[in-house]
Amino acid sequence: SQTTTSYNIVVDTSTVDSIKIEATVAAETSSVSGTGVIDISDGTSYYTTLTSGSTVSLRVIVTAESSSTRTYYVNIASQLDTNNTISGITVTDTSSNELTYSPTFEAATTAYTLDVAYSISSIYIVASAATTATLTGTGLKTLSVGSNTITIYATSAAGDKGTEYTLTVTRASASTDATLSNLTIDGTTIDGFASSTTSYSIVLDRGTSSIVVGATQNDENATITGTGTFTLTAGQTKSITITVKAENGSTTKTYTLNVIAAEEKNTIEDIAITGELTTSYVFNTETYSYAITVPYTTSSLVFDVTYDGSYGTISGIGDGTKILSVGTNTVTIYVTSEAGVQGESYVYTITRTSASSDATLSDL
Repeated sequence: SQTTTSYNIVVDTSTVDSIKIEATVAAETSSVSGTGVIDISDGTSYYTTLTSGSTVSLRVIVTAESSSTRTYYVNIASQLDTNNTISGITVTDTSSNELTYSPTFEAATTAYTLDVAYSISSIYIVASAATTATLTGTGLKTLSVGSNTITIYATSAAGDKGTEYTLTVTRASASTDATLSNLTIDGTTIDGFASSTTSYSIVLDRGTSSIVVGATQNDENATITGTGTFTLTAGQTKSITITVKAENGSTTKTYTLNVIAAEEKNTIEDIAITGELTTSYVFNTETYSYAITVPYTTSSLVFDVTYDGSYGTISGIGDGTKILSVGTNTVTIYVTSEAGVQGESYVYTITRTSASSDATLSDL
């Protein structure tokens, strides 16, 4: 109509990037501007770039022979994007490590599951969709222990809700495992180590002045304290305590190492006896019991013990002299090594005869 100066047009900017305007003047003497093919994808001097949901006005100006003008407006509105499709979903932990859910994403599959360790308390969800769409269910998600259901969907610029995708994330409970899988001294596993055994007695060469204690937990999320380098003093036991705390923060197990750098020798090689005996006596390392008789006049015997070491303790004879009572006397002799291990015992049953009551003469 000649008198209508404003017209509205709706276009799909995803498929239309230019408009062709043609105009016919009523009077041959009039001229017209603003017609032709106009690019609506990047803006002109007449309008701004047309984007989803926006409107621009194109001007067609008619100039009469008298120089009077009339402007006709072509208002072009962009059709709102209806794309609400999700083409992919990615899940990562807070360190950007991708987590694999099941099954693999397919647009037609709407339910997915993901199992994570207790140590993963939150995840990031990223969904791929049209830039004009609004996403719901993405971003940082905090996880409770157990099942967590997250619903993900896209809403188009036109307001249409897309397919809902459900991701069920199961966060494991905190582990209660506070056991060790290995316990080492200077990198070598302790003899007889077992996760269930919590106390160990360890004898090292007497010249060992320091050790490095190491430990490995069965559950990588458990924490260990008490390992490291320790100084040893020859002949003195060093008690070392290693504590393992489970992932749950409350379950603990303690392993104790009683370490000594000491001589282990405790073998008796000879026992010599000084004093009057009325029975013969010869020491034999494989004879562990001896019966000896002494006269009444022998009130003590001196025992001299020889063994294969230098730092052990000889028991049973005190300073070496054994005082004898009339009658039966039992002496048990053994050597305890510096490491605290007792060797073979040798038992002496010594009979001291009574004093004679014979007060007669055999001749006069």
